[in-house]
Amino acid sequence: MIGTKRIIALDGGTTNTRLTLMADGQITDRIKLSVGARDGRDALADALSRTIPEFLSNNGICETEVEAISVSGMATSELGLYNVPHIVTPAGKAELTIGSVRVSLPEICGIPFRFIPGVKTFADNTAELSEMDIMRGEETETVAILDKMGLSQGDVTLILPGSHMKIVNCKDGGIISFQTAMSGELTRAAAENTILNNSIGDTFTKEINPEYLRLGFDTAEKLGMGAALFKLRVAGNFKGADKLQLYSALLGIILHDDVELISKTAIDTVAVGGSNPFRAAYLELLRGKVKTLTEVPEHLAENAAAYGAWAVTV
Repeated sequence: MIGTKRIIALDGGTTNTRLTLMADGQITDRIKLSVGARDGRDALADALSRTIPEFLSNNGICETEVEAISVSGMATSELGLYNVPHIVTPAGKAELTIGSVRVSLPEICGIPFRFIPGVKTFADNTAELSEMDIMRGEETETVAILDKMGLSQGDVTLILPGSHMKIVNCKDGGIISFQTAMSGELTRAAAENTILNNSIGDTFTKEINPEYLRLGFDTAEKLGMGAALFKLRVAGNFKGADKLQLYSALLGIILHDDVELISKTAIDTVAVGGSNPFRAAYLELLRGKVKTLTEVPEHLAENAAAYGAWAVTV
């Protein structure tokens, strides 16, 4: 179509990379590669050099029809394709656009790359450690979620679960502060690399048992995380709890501190994104603890990086 604007949104993670083809703000195709920042720049660049031509060919377009490859996430770090310095909060769409860096990478393809910067909460290393935090990728997701959900005015707290969960405090469309918790990594580590492996093992499901989720949360409230975790072994051996119940209780224990922090710091609307079971778990545990609670629609949560890249680039 004449006049169609196209970009490829590249969401670079530690272990995976997603390419999303967008035309006039709509997603037309996407592909996921099992290579990321942990594999090194050369491996990532090689994979992209082989994948991008095929990706375009499958969609019947050529390089000259794509305005830019807009990159967010770990691919913009020193471990990725090109290192772009973090910008400092407050940061919204305008700051991310200004801070983006345009680079040519002919060893990959002829389309210009545009690297979206990550965000940090401190200007120099003299800040208190508790106030220092960084993100790469979630800033782009935040732009999309605030815009698509009509949350660009007022105070909003976004919960973005993942291996490293982000609590992102926003005001009038800009990120003003955030905290990172290693909730996803802790959940997997406890299930796979402690004595709980015999009880839970690799039971990573998108389902939760609300009763046992609450049981885990309440036990952590009474005893703290360490003691509460051992109670899962007792529940499995002597109460007959099955793996789904135990995994739900594990989530309740691990997410306890996150939920308490969110309930203390959130001012107005709290929107929960990410994927299940974490999205469902946070929604369940935050109910009644914050003023206004809403769920980021699954399609938006899954594609927020692409929609945000479009908003920042075009």
